[in-house]
Amino acid sequence: MHNSISIDSHSKLIAVDFDPFAEGELMLTAPATPSQTEIWLSVQMGDAANCAYNLSQSFRLTGTLNKSALVSALQKLVHRHEALRTTFSSNGESLCIIADLQIEIPTIDLAALSPSERDLHLAQIVNQDLNQPFNIEQGPLFRAQIIKLADRDHLLLLNAHHIICDGWSWKILIEDLGALYSAYAQGMTPYLPVAEKFSAYAIAEIAAAQQPEAIATEKYWLTQFADAVPVVDFPTDRPRPPLRTFNAAREDYDLDPAISDQIKQLGAKFGCSFATMMLAGVEVWLHRLTGQTDLVVGIPAAGQVAAGQDRLVGHCTNLLPLRTQIDGQQSFTAYLQQRRSTILDAYEHQQFTFGSLVSKLALQRDPSRIPLVPIMFNLDRAAANHRTLFTGLELASHLNPREFETFELFINAVELADKIVLECQYNTNLFDRETIRRRVSEFETLLLGIIANPEQLISKLPLLTTAARQQLLVDWNATQMEYPDTK
Repeated sequence: MHNSISIDSHSKLIAVDFDPFAEGELMLTAPATPSQTEIWLSVQMGDAANCAYNLSQSFRLTGTLNKSALVSALQKLVHRHEALRTTFSSNGESLCIIADLQIEIPTIDLAALSPSERDLHLAQIVNQDLNQPFNIEQGPLFRAQIIKLADRDHLLLLNAHHIICDGWSWKILIEDLGALYSAYAQGMTPYLPVAEKFSAYAIAEIAAAQQPEAIATEKYWLTQFADAVPVVDFPTDRPRPPLRTFNAAREDYDLDPAISDQIKQLGAKFGCSFATMMLAGVEVWLHRLTGQTDLVVGIPAAGQVAAGQDRLVGHCTNLLPLRTQIDGQQSFTAYLQQRRSTILDAYEHQQFTFGSLVSKLALQRDPSRIPLVPIMFNLDRAAANHRTLFTGLELASHLNPREFETFELFINAVELADKIVLECQYNTNLFDRETIRRRVSEFETLLLGIIANPEQLISKLPLLTTAARQQLLVDWNATQMEYPDTK
């Protein structure tokens, strides 16, 4: 046994005993954040629940790759960021941060295969990686593979567990990796400012939870659900299984290219951000599909921004359950104006623990459902400058679709230079692919209806295209049933 430095929640240095990890000696321990503890508890539900937290991205590198420079850059990246060298204690309460960690970086050569064989093997490699659960205690919780597709075409496959990484962190990781690779490829010593430490963030978050501001924030969220807690009942293709499942697929849908600019212009007219416009659109869409006037939509917020540490890598996401009441007899613009300040308030109160909120609400437990937020929405802005991060290489990134998902439906709206792509992760025990495509098409039609006439009553906004309405009318006439209101 060896002595090591541990940091407790009061930021004192204390000596602890530990067994050295096989990969390297333990450098320090720190308290896991409440959000990490919530994920740790979820992972205990089994491999499917664990794999639902795999964050896998593919980075296509076109050009002459310096493989040794890339391997060195990856190892340096792990050494640079504490989160990538972190595992968890057996009870999930402590972060165990290794002083140094050499990860295995396998290289797979598919260049000799035919294009069809290559694509098949590549899909198998990605799927195997996606469906391989991380060992939260033993780690590592970050892995990398380099796949050669042709002499000037490589794919870098990276995967990190959500318990040590989030969407904001990926942006930092790929920027740092590009800077490190570019330096090594040119025979230079890389220079990057000292990385912010996740252990310090975790300690500060634990300490902040005892402050008056945190108590006021918790009260804010409890007040949101003081009278009742709505259950969002999104129409499914099949009854929910008795126990909650995680089986999932992803359907990507390109929105009409005109929508992005026109929604932004409309938002500017009413003093609303693009994110607020899109979220309000999602809420109205859910109201129209469910018929519910009281809804909750979950949105993730980057804790790095709230903490003023925008270069921090780690799990800092705050899940915000936004409750809304919608009156179909009001116009979209009237609804938008009432939502603007409410959404801003939610972001200002983002430093809270979702698990703590759920435990304190009088929720009717249903083992077939995720509590409070079955549906999530996120707006993800793809960075335009990523293409030239790696000297001598052109880079294109792709978020790999998981086969397991925590939520019933997670819509990630990716804002590209020329369009918006809706990445829809959905539970396959509940929904068919065709249903998801139809629902997202209805969302697109709704947005176009808002653009065409934002003063229109919410109940009158269109959901179906003209062709879809005509087909539905034909189908309904064939059954001689009453034609539904599907404007």
